Amino acid sequence: MFRALALTALLASAAHAQTAPPTWADLLQPGVQARQAACDAATAHEKAHPTPTAQKYASGDQSDAARLGRKLTDDRDSPPEVKVPAHVASRIIIELPAATVGNICANAARDGKPVKVTQYTGTTQVYIQGELVALKDALKLTAALRLLDASGQELARIDSRRDAAAKVDQGLWTRECQDNVCRWRGFSVFAFSDYQLKPETYAATQTVQLVFDRGYGPETRDYTAADFTRLTLGGP
Repeated sequence: MFRALALTALLASAAHAQTAPPTWADLLQPGVQARQAACDAATAHEKAHPTPTAQKYASGDQSDAARLGRKLTDDRDSPPEVKVPAHVASRIIIELPAATVGNICANAARDGKPVKVTQYTGTTQVYIQGELVALKDALKLTAALRLLDASGQELARIDSRRDAAAKVDQGLWTRECQDNVCRWRGFSVFAFSDYQLKPETYAATQTVQLVFDRGYGPETRDYTAADFTRLTLGGP
């Protein structure tokens, strides 16, 4: 009887572990074991499916299983009070630290170089879609992450890392012309990391708010950790 009860408890515990949503600490500050798992998976994929030599970066595993919990596509529209032109898309792509560590390992595998995961804690990369008159204007755009508690109070703010020598990745932009009017359409990239945040800050975080300005005034997007159990938000 005791063994049966113990087995039932063990199975219930395992089921809970499998269904429990991730925490913000899991997502934004993954441990060495999680980073190593991401690295091993990315390395194995690159070796099994080599990236074409003409391609600048490793292709990476774009399957749903590989992206789930590491990469989120947000296709929600901005609220009406933000005057975004109707033809401008509002997609946001978030790559969490496990994904960016995987990218490092995939590129290293492509080049035949070893990687020590303990040297890379990973960053959160956010790609924000927009439109520019001049490509250099991408460096004027801003973004930050606000960590909010259950009452909406700010626990911490993480500003994107961008130094004075930063350059626009032209590969993320396409120049399109219509009726003699030309614009650059693509994605601005923002990197976020704050290794000094204490575990209790992440434990108290209920919502992470992305605050950004892509030329139409301040915009925000709110995320819960449970959002990363999905691949997409919004859209058709």
